This record gives sequence, structure tokens and C-alpha cells, in this order.
Amino acid sequence: MPKWGKSDEAEKHARMPVDGMKTYYDPASVRKDDDVVLVKMFNSYDLTIKDEGVSYTFNCTTQEFSSRIGEKGKWEQPIRILPGEQLYPFAKKLCLWD
Repeated sequence: MPKWGKSDEAEKHARMPVDGMKTYYDPASVRKDDDVVLVKMFNSYDLTIKDEGVSYTFNCTTQEFSSRIGEKGKWEQPIRILPGEQLYPFAKKLCLWD
């Protein structure tokens, strides 16, 4: 039986909420290069809404992150992520920290 209004492909590219934050990310767009994870977060779960997004890099070894707004923004200086900070649970999930 067909799923009217949704396709399996559309479900694969849906934005998911980031726990503890009012932002969303596309799990299919998460990239890992050695110990660095790159992910883009958005204000809306809806893919049709134009949102420049904020890109984040998480260094899983040094437990630091950097961010930039949009594709042409300048990367911010890396900052250490500490337990209890808003981004920590998400970085922990992506980096598989214990």
C-alpha cells in the first residue's frame, strides 16, 4: 500500500530535532573526516523553508567545536565543549563519547 504524501526518500532527508535545543539537523548530511564531525543545524524542520543554517565542526579528540553562519561565513575560533553546555549532548552523540 503506498504512503500518500510521504516517500521513503523524503523520510531519509527529514530534519531531526537536536535534543535540548530549538534547532534541527539533517542526519543524512552529517560528515565525519577522521576525528572531525561536520553538521549543519537549522531553525526549522521543514526542508522547504529557506534557512541559511549554521555549520558546526566537532573535533572528537580535543572536544572542541567551531561554527559559521551560512556557506560563506567565517569559521569561529574553536572552543572547548564542557559537560553541562547545551551542545555537549549532541556532540557526545555524534562523537560517541562515553
